[in-house]
Amino acid sequence: MAALCRGASRALSLSARQPAPSLRSAWISAPRAMPQQQQDQQQRRGVATAAIRQMTPQELQQLLSDDARAECVQFVDVREQAEHNTARLPRFELYPLSQAASWADTITEDLDIAKPTVCLCHHGVRSMQMAAFLQSKGFLDVANVTGGIHAYSVGVDPNVPTY
Repeated sequence: MAALCRGASRALSLSARQPAPSLRSAWISAPRAMPQQQQDQQQRRGVATAAIRQMTPQELQQLLSDDARAECVQFVDVREQAEHNTARLPRFELYPLSQAASWADTITEDLDIAKPTVCLCHHGVRSMQMAAFLQSKGFLDVANVTGGIHAYSVGVDPNVPTY
């Protein structure tokens, strides 16, 4: 399976780099600018946003529904345990941002910096902070789910509870 993921990683790239057309996945597109309001929020918080790809909830759904592609991606949920218990998506591993002191020093051991990584939170703000943190640690290919799990529930799967 590792060989499949290694070969598929070019097709799974979340960044602005464009893979060869024959390897291009349906959910990959040129990076979209995030909404100005979200950019302003991120700048006030001091989060670097220029190179972090914004993934729509629809793109996330397409990725999650394709086991072969999803197998080659790391999924990080930065919400609190109670939020995760209320609403969750498959494959996402919980790294509560409020507990960063307990995992920040070992994140590069827990996750593969070369693998595409998708970050999720409630509305997309905390996950953007995590995406910037991962980039600062050397992660090569990081995406933030625009609008978070709330947007996923509203726009993709109403069976995922909103809160």
